[in-house]
Order: sequence, then structure tokens, then C-alpha cells
Amino acid sequence: MDENENEGMYLKDLIEKSLWDQYQELDKLKLGTDEHLIAAKALSEQGKMWTEMNRVELEFNDRIAQRESEERLKELQIADNRKTATRGLLINGLFRGAEVFANLFSYDRWFHKGIEFEQTGTITSNTFNNLFKSRKPNKL
Repeated sequence: MDENENEGMYLKDLIEKSLWDQYQELDKLKLGTDEHLIAAKALSEQGKMWTEMNRVELEFNDRIAQRESEERLKELQIADNRKTATRGLLINGLFRGAEVFANLFSYDRWFHKGIEFEQTGTITSNTFNNLFKSRKPNKL
């Protein structure tokens, strides 16, 4: 507890003790006298002060609890965002790696096809067969 909380508890205890003392004094006075009415009014005022102090204390504690829960929620959201970002980076990295692997695999196949062409001098792919057939002169 900090110093302000100790002072608040001390004031609350003083008000409660004063209320109890005034209640006992009021109980000793004769009912209906001016002294009794004045003491009852003073007791009522102190009761209102005690009620107001409790209301303020409850509001203060509610604000503290709300602030702490908001901070916890923010921390959880930040942790979730980090996890999501990390997952996104991981998936993105996997796709980039697959893309690089596919490119390297394709280049490797094309490279070997190029070597076959240099060795044999013919295109070994079936892709251009129809193109070459259509360019050959027809026999008359």
C-alpha cells in the first residue's frame, strides 16, 4: 500500500470511530430534545460523508481494476499479433523457398535439355514437333 491508501484507510477508520461515538452519545440523549435533534443531524451528515468516501473508494478500485484488465488485454493482443505475424512470415518464407526450388528445378531441366541439344544437335522436346512439320515443304 502506498501512503495515500494508508491515509484513506486512516480517515475511514476515524470517520467510523466518530460515527460510533456519536451514535453512543445520541443513544444517551433524551428523545425529542434539541440536543438530540442536533446530534442526529450531525450523525446523519457524518453518515453521508462515510457513504461518499466508500463510493469514491469503490470507484477508484473499479478504475484500477479496469485499467489492469485493459493492460492485460493489450498484452494478450500484442502476443497474439506477434504470433500471427510470425506465422505469416513463416508461411511467406515457405512459399518463397518453394518458388526458388521450383525455379532451380526448372532451370536444371532446361540446362540438361540444352546440353542434349548441343550433343545431338536436335531438339528433344515434343513441343516444337508440329511447328517443324508444318514448315517442311510438301512433296509435289
